[in-house]
Amino acid sequence: MRVAQALCPACRPIAARRNAAAEEFNKLRDRHVALLRRVSDGYREYADAEGELARFNQLAVVNEAEADKRNVEKLSRQRRNNAILNGANAAQDEAKKVEEQMKAKAAEVEKIDAELLACEQKPCERPQTAQPRQAPQPVRTVTPVPAGGLLARQPNIATLIFEAGGLNVSAGASSINCPACPGSGSQGVSPTGNFAGADLRFNLLALFSALNLPPVPFAENVIMTGPFAGFRLRRYFNYKGDVVAFDFHPTAGNDTSLGFDVAWAYKTYIGLGFLIANPFAASQVAAIGLSPYVGVNVERGKVRLRTDESGGGGVNNNIERDVTRSGFAYGLDVDFYMRNLPFFVGLGLQWDRVPETTIDATTTALGLAYRGVIPGRTAFTAAFRVGVPLGGSR
Repeated sequence: MRVAQALCPACRPIAARRNAAAEEFNKLRDRHVALLRRVSDGYREYADAEGELARFNQLAVVNEAEADKRNVEKLSRQRRNNAILNGANAAQDEAKKVEEQMKAKAAEVEKIDAELLACEQKPCERPQTAQPRQAPQPVRTVTPVPAGGLLARQPNIATLIFEAGGLNVSAGASSINCPACPGSGSQGVSPTGNFAGADLRFNLLALFSALNLPPVPFAENVIMTGPFAGFRLRRYFNYKGDVVAFDFHPTAGNDTSLGFDVAWAYKTYIGLGFLIANPFAASQVAAIGLSPYVGVNVERGKVRLRTDESGGGGVNNNIERDVTRSGFAYGLDVDFYMRNLPFFVGLGLQWDRVPETTIDATTTALGLAYRGVIPGRTAFTAAFRVGVPLGGSR
């Protein structure tokens, strides 16, 4: 059983009793496992010994002296086998007794859990430290975390998050170079776009539950819920604001263009989670979660180079190439946990950087060589988040 922790001082003695009972249950469980192992090993050893005794009894007797010696050995082996069997039976009887003790202790823990949750639902009175020669200070009253044990239990093993938001990019200049053309050019770009995605985050403190580690208190209402690692997937829409066009050929108007469309983005990251309990006293916000993180961002898109050489005797060329760019990312998630709701809502802020990418092509009709450069960019994204905790926290 995991460790419980109560932030309200009035509930901490109950949490201490619960943890003491849980520790006794864990010891009984370890004892029960050890006894079952002894039972299994004992019966297996008894079966092997009985097989050896049967083979011993089948050996031929040469003379009377050897028969007497064999009878003595047979009795010795039978006594040893009986001792093995009696030991296994005794271990099995003891395991049954320990199992009954475990059931009783589990019921005791469950009863204290109910008492602890009832305490969490009451207004939490935080006594002031008495100081000499000072007037009595008013007692601060806040509404605690509701039933469900948001802060009084181990964090959930995983969280599934759905998000939707927008993208704003700060980049350099996209450029196209064509040595044999009348000219080359470059233009600054600042594309925007929208996206929707999902995020699966694992709490490493909860994953290593065998260590029986509780959340770490930082202050009266602040705890560290533990380090986490996650994977985020985003699908972009309308990310086509970085198309640049130039007039390279006799064809009327801008006949040559370069663009980069982002379709997907993947992110792997690590971070550290914090919870602030009762940030607004008696409001419906039970806690605020702050989760700074760093990671690696990978985006998948397509570079498009179009050039219309029909004014010089060529054709209209459309060249595309799939491109994957990767870079670093960092961000901060701010989540709001509401009372009596099984999910949370929040705001995700992220900054990421990816390097430039290029496309090289030679047209078949006129044999002109082009080189397009999509600059490296820094992007800021803001997303609305809805998260659902997964996994037990008992």
